[in-house]
Amino acid sequence: MSDFHSQYIYSIPIKYKSSVDFYENITKVPCVFQGAFLYDEAKLLTDVIDFEIIAPNTSIIFKRSSIGAVFSLNLIHKGIYTISFHNRVNNREVRPILIANSGQNLIIGKENLSETEKKLDSIISFLHQYDQDTKIMRGFKRRFNEELSSANNYFYGFSIMETIVLIGVSIWQYFYLKHLFEIKGSL
Repeated sequence: MSDFHSQYIYSIPIKYKSSVDFYENITKVPCVFQGAFLYDEAKLLTDVIDFEIIAPNTSIIFKRSSIGAVFSLNLIHKGIYTISFHNRVNNREVRPILIANSGQNLIIGKENLSETEKKLDSIISFLHQYDQDTKIMRGFKRRFNEELSSANNYFYGFSIMETIVLIGVSIWQYFYLKHLFEIKGSL
């Protein structure tokens, strides 16, 4: 694959025990479909992901369980080929990289999207911004509540101490006045 030029490169987040599928529409045959996948965050030998390419007739034409592989396939059937990643890495999200080229279908850029897709894209970006704003406001509210709780604890402690001091002064005043009246009464 020394003359290989990638048509697209994807970095795909895959949650634990889930899978992600991509589709490649092959309209001209025969076709050479070349590419590779790589998962470079593997920490153990068992940290492998399952990768497979499935033909339109649902037969598996390429399958690997590893941290990476290179493929060069001669496709002879028209149709939609499925490229699947399955995460088997224990309790972690993985992010493998897929590099591929069939020479037929270009990835569509934002400028080529329909009006509906542009509106959906703006809604998605709005929701991401709303989510970020909500997280920031929750942080402010949590910090405000912590400060309020701290102030409440301070004033509660201060009120208890003040009450104890007032009761102590009242008791002292009672005994002092009692002592004065006893001295005055004996004169």
